[in-house]
Amino acid sequence: MIVKYSSEELQMNYSEEEISEIIREYMRENEFFSFKGICSYIFDKANQEDRIKKEKDTEYRGGVKISYFDEIIVSQLLWEEIWNKRLFINFSKNPYFVQTNEIQFVVRNNG
Repeated sequence: MIVKYSSEELQMNYSEEEISEIIREYMRENEFFSFKGICSYIFDKANQEDRIKKEKDTEYRGGVKISYFDEIIVSQLLWEEIWNKRLFINFSKNPYFVQTNEIQFVVRNNG
């Protein structure tokens, strides 16, 4: 058994289509969110569903987080949502937003 004490970036075992559906599911449940928030949601879901690529016989004591590669995929898919006018970026600074240094995405209400 290998034990890793540092925080490790691990890739998810989802297709782009699956990640896109998870993003849309998240957008249905949230009016606004941060990039870190949606990445954490997707990664936590992957972890619960055992869809993270972990090394065999390895224990991760320092924690695991989403890989840079997967963050790029999430970013591209969010841009598709923006391009399709289902999402926009709020550039204003909201002092009540928990992560004040984060980019805030807002789901467009077309109703």
